[in-house]
Amino acid sequence: MSGRAVVRLLAVLLALGMVVLGALNIVGSLGQDSKRVQHTYSGVRVVDLHVSAESVEVREGVGDRTRLDRSISWSMRTPTLVQRQVGDRLEITSHCPFSMGRGCSGHVLLVVPPGTEVHARSSAGSVRAAGLTGVVDLSSSAGSVSATGLRSADVTASSSAGSTKLAFATPPRQVDASSSAGSVEVVVPRGSDAYLVDAGSSAGSSTVAVRTDPASDRTIRAHSSAGSVQVRYPPR
Repeated sequence: MSGRAVVRLLAVLLALGMVVLGALNIVGSLGQDSKRVQHTYSGVRVVDLHVSAESVEVREGVGDRTRLDRSISWSMRTPTLVQRQVGDRLEITSHCPFSMGRGCSGHVLLVVPPGTEVHARSSAGSVRAAGLTGVVDLSSSAGSVSATGLRSADVTASSSAGSTKLAFATPPRQVDASSSAGSVEVVVPRGSDAYLVDAGSSAGSSTVAVRTDPASDRTIRAHSSAGSVQVRYPPR
């Protein structure tokens, strides 16, 4: 096959690809839909949240009520949404089936009572938290993970494809922060508390700028496979 024939063939294939892509976008647009769920629960002490396509935001409120506000949009195939309370445990999940259209996207906002144990994971969105005081476990497979104003003693946070940032309002007892493809930052309040720190990066700098003590029962583990790592105090 001559060079000119190869160029023609590639041009034809590219044109066909553009036509198919355009058709998929049109079909996806025609099949779009959305849904919003708002609910209030009482007596929740543990949250298990695992969603496939939404970003997640968890805040601590006042009182003993848990408030859920979630929205999701999709094209072609309807996702499966679950929110149910079993005893003192609230389970929130979603599953977005494979579609030739534009897939799913959305957001979950959850306001929890003080001291609630929170396990929150997103497979395709960011995870954020603010002001939590109970045990915390946050993770994302395709987005950043961040939490501010933490008063939790025990926090685990990880991201497979983004940064992980934790900021504490009170000294934590145990912290495990990691990222496979982004930076890691742990900020603790200034004071006399010392920490046993295990920090490192496979492909970036590592900085520990807090009071340390190898015998401390306050531990911080901060690791990244492809980004910088910082364990520090907030700026003055």
